[in-house]
Amino acid sequence: MKFKSIVFICYILSIFIQCIIVLVSDASQVDDSENYLRLAYRIINSGEWYPSLIDNYPDYKLDYSFFIHSPGYVNYLAFLLIIVKHVKGILLINVAINAILGYELFYIGKKYFNEKTGYIVLLLFSIYPTNYGIVCLTGNELVYTMLAFTLIILFTKNKIIYIILTGILIGFANWMRPFLFILFIVLCFLTFYSNDNLINKIKKLTILASSIVLTVFIIGFTTYERFGSFVFQSTTGGYNLLIGANDHADGSFSKEVFKKGNLGYIGSNTSLDVTELDHIWKERAIFWIKKHPTQWILLFPKKFFYLYCSDSHAMSALSGNIKAPVQSRDYTLKMIHTFPKYNKFQWLLFYNQLFYVTCLLLSLFGSYLIIKEKNKIAQALLLYWILGTVMNLLLFGGSKFHYPYMPIILLFASFVISKRYDKNKFKLKNIKL
Repeated sequence: MKFKSIVFICYILSIFIQCIIVLVSDASQVDDSENYLRLAYRIINSGEWYPSLIDNYPDYKLDYSFFIHSPGYVNYLAFLLIIVKHVKGILLINVAINAILGYELFYIGKKYFNEKTGYIVLLLFSIYPTNYGIVCLTGNELVYTMLAFTLIILFTKNKIIYIILTGILIGFANWMRPFLFILFIVLCFLTFYSNDNLINKIKKLTILASSIVLTVFIIGFTTYERFGSFVFQSTTGGYNLLIGANDHADGSFSKEVFKKGNLGYIGSNTSLDVTELDHIWKERAIFWIKKHPTQWILLFPKKFFYLYCSDSHAMSALSGNIKAPVQSRDYTLKMIHTFPKYNKFQWLLFYNQLFYVTCLLLSLFGSYLIIKEKNKIAQALLLYWILGTVMNLLLFGGSKFHYPYMPIILLFASFVISKRYDKNKFKLKNIKL
């Protein structure tokens, strides 16, 4: 059987297995996934989209009420629940979205790297364990990542209608995760290094920017009508910045800074709304950074470590216990000390970590090679990865935050693997945009 046939069989089989996993799961959620779902059900019960006036003032018993969190994704979940009625329907849609993402990687790999890269990345995507867990979660990572790669593909088609659609998708993707400026910078990079003349480049970016601004305005204005503030994305900036910029910060997620007596503490008797809270936390974080610049910079390696050290963020969904602390340091240390006396799930975690680290190391080598090449699509993807990582270093590290870059890691790793099959080793297609 030919390699190409084997790859597509693995791809189709992976989709089938994901469907089975979703159907046999109990569809319970944890952390952000659980919070998004609660907010989506509240939309259905109240009849008002998120955020509404009730979200303007925090409930001090609920952590997620201190900010507006991924409003686009919460509304997306509510919309799907109205249609499919049950969480498992959403999870099956996740499988379809994951399948689309896999095909997008195949398309990019085959068209902009080389044919073998396309097939190898589809194979790696099919055997990537996290794929089988992430479809069971109602987190925003999967949908956002698919949108990001869709808009990059659309933009490269160089037609006005696709450029307009790209701008609309950037607005919606940013409504889920605040990546607007990063995505726009990446597309500016692609435009400036294209073969178009200067007039066409300016025209292209003007159309793109206009489409983004119009989408953001519509989202913000409709939110203003029911919420009272012009909100077009999450308002978690101050909260997240303060977590990574305080005396207790260790580079990872911790609520210590918000406890009484610490920099982020806000008394429960305050009348501050979520916008004012975000502003206060942002000011306090910036004040601390100005006062301790060296200490803040020294946190970057720790944040980088927590961002990329593990890939277990979605694996608890495969354990039979969604609340299994597979990301905790204690659990990791336990696995190190008990190796190789593992149960089946721990062996799956071990395989996933081995797969992830191997792909990550290969992708770093691939990044070095891509920097020397003339392929601007590959370099734009690298720029997206770098800018996204820098943004995380400014905030705090966590394994789930590297998921939007995993498709790039798989692509670059696949390119390196493909070298043994190509006569022109390490050569990318020189695509003209």
